[in-house]
Amino acid sequence: MRLTIVIAIVLSVIGCSASAKDMSFTLQEKDLRPAFDLHQWIFADGDIVLGTADQFTEFVKAHPQLRTGATVILNSPGGSPIEGIRLGDAIRAAGYRTDVGSAGSQPMQRLPGQCMSACIFPYLGGEYRYLADGSSIGIHQFRFERDLGAAVATDVSQRISGEIVSYIKRSRADPSLFALMTQTSPEEMRIISAQELTKLKVVTGDIYSESWTFEVHDGGSYLKADQITWRGENKIIFICDRGRPFMMTLSQLPDRDGVIRATKNIEVSINEQPFNVAPKDVARQPSISGDAYIAWTISLGPELVGALKVADSIGSGLSPAPGVFAGVRGIHVGDDREKLVGLLTECSPTSQPAAPMNSAPSGSPQASAVDEIALAKRVARNFNQQYKKAAMVGLRMSVEACYGQARKTLREESIEYCYLLDQLSCAIDDAMMQKLNRPQEDYWLCTTAIARTAAVLTLAEPDPQVRALNLQRWTAAKSTSLNELGSLR
Repeated sequence: MRLTIVIAIVLSVIGCSASAKDMSFTLQEKDLRPAFDLHQWIFADGDIVLGTADQFTEFVKAHPQLRTGATVILNSPGGSPIEGIRLGDAIRAAGYRTDVGSAGSQPMQRLPGQCMSACIFPYLGGEYRYLADGSSIGIHQFRFERDLGAAVATDVSQRISGEIVSYIKRSRADPSLFALMTQTSPEEMRIISAQELTKLKVVTGDIYSESWTFEVHDGGSYLKADQITWRGENKIIFICDRGRPFMMTLSQLPDRDGVIRATKNIEVSINEQPFNVAPKDVARQPSISGDAYIAWTISLGPELVGALKVADSIGSGLSPAPGVFAGVRGIHVGDDREKLVGLLTECSPTSQPAAPMNSAPSGSPQASAVDEIALAKRVARNFNQQYKKAAMVGLRMSVEACYGQARKTLREESIEYCYLLDQLSCAIDDAMMQKLNRPQEDYWLCTTAIARTAAVLTLAEPDPQVRALNLQRWTAAKSTSLNELGSLR
């Protein structure tokens, strides 16, 4: 009952003052099938007020010809954040896309528009979200239109904040978007750049989701970048085979047989710039894979490995002619760069030690002493390299795969399991490095493991105090688990 009263107060006092123009909806259509697509644009123009979401639902019912994939084009100064969330949920339930703009004087003419304040919430309801050139998105704190008293205002603010953070997560956007909102006063408006909107996963373009995970199949480990778009799924898989790095691409493309026949070249895209692949580096020619994919594999030489390590986005495609490209336009690397760089760095042929600088004939006492020292150094070096490759690289892949799964489920017990796995792996590495008299890599330090856990925990738990208590409790449980590793110390 108390929650119902609070929500009623929220709907009545936040952003619901008298409006010059309440939001209205109009539909414009252009059918270019079968050669092209059916374009359905729903122009949503005006303030978001109590009842706007219901009006949108009635509008959709009144136009049964609307299909999944229609685009809601928003042009709004804002309004009620709670009603904006309701409108966003209705847009998502219908499977629509969102964009920012306004209707022109001619049919199917789109002009720049603005999506300000609470308009961000219906915008986030789009499965795929675009930002037309010249249009803008702005955010700030929500505010109360009348005084509620300190106690009620605090209660209402906490409830609204929790609902907003939960909604941002449902929208697949970065929860740090909420922090940006709180940093801008209600009297100001923060216009977010298109680049920052993309980084925050507010603007998605054709991409529904992207993820980088270490996986294991048939006893072998690999790094997979997975991208889901409205056209289908794309995968780029990095494999280390006998000390050589390979990149396999799987892309869902229409008319697979036709694409394969037309292919003349394979291209890698680094930051949307083509990187030609020499025929000698093609390990597997494009071929049908499963029921939906075309697959191809290339060997990665030193130049391409260097470019991949610093790439912001990576793509791979099939080209029948210059300027024509079918495949993966680009998968963003983002915070997963460490995974990619780690695999590419570890995956390299073991270098042979330089010949000893000694001209003494073989078999002499001097030559024997030099040979024994060189052999001892080579054995020690090879042991360290093999240890790091065979043992810690495998553990690192397991840790990364665990965190990748935890990011999908955002369950507290899953995150705790990854934390303990990470800490146990760090203890193993610490014990072995002490025996080898070598320093630990930064990746395996205890503080780094805690930071990895905290990054995932932030997505699942918005309250910093609860996060701190969880980490404290897990650290206490960790000390008990580490006692089992006493024989290693």
